[in-house]
Amino acid sequence: MTSEIKAIIFDLGGVIFDPHFSSNKFFTNYRKEWNKTKIGEITSEEFYKIIAERENKTIEEIKSESYSQMTIDESIKTLILKLKEKYKIGFLTNNIGDLYDKNLELWNIEEVGETVVSFKDKVIKPENEAIELIIKKLNVNNNEVVFIDDNKDTVERYTKSGIKSITFKDYDKLIVNLRNFGVEI
Repeated sequence: MTSEIKAIIFDLGGVIFDPHFSSNKFFTNYRKEWNKTKIGEITSEEFYKIIAERENKTIEEIKSESYSQMTIDESIKTLILKLKEKYKIGFLTNNIGDLYDKNLELWNIEEVGETVVSFKDKVIKPENEAIELIIKKLNVNNNEVVFIDDNKDTVERYTKSGIKSITFKDYDKLIVNLRNFGVEI
């Protein structure tokens, strides 16, 4: 049975915002600490302090390196605003406090749709609790959403649990995939 799509859920990093973390040495070298920070086990300040001490830099230098690399994909932003005319919009992200705040400075997504953010909501992708919470906030059923993420493993896990999901590669492929799910653009 096919169901009409009522909501579209977007990941942030790697889809809307490009933090360039794949080339960011401290993110790669400090994944364990990052994982603790994004679920609120340690604060962003504690995260940066650990990195600063190990890299022999100041916290401000580390933050500056991180912030200076973050950009927004304007084509995806435009697409989301167009989709918002017909669909509910949700955002589901694993993120840490200050980087999420930086995302909001680039574009206040909280004005656009519902959000579930790992460090605030204490749920983390790809756990089912995370997708279930954003679906609940959007007040739709599982079969009425499309989820978009750049992480293939997350997409595969949510697809297996019955969520229509798309692995984000680029804008053009996203448009094709959305249309394949019946989303009107």
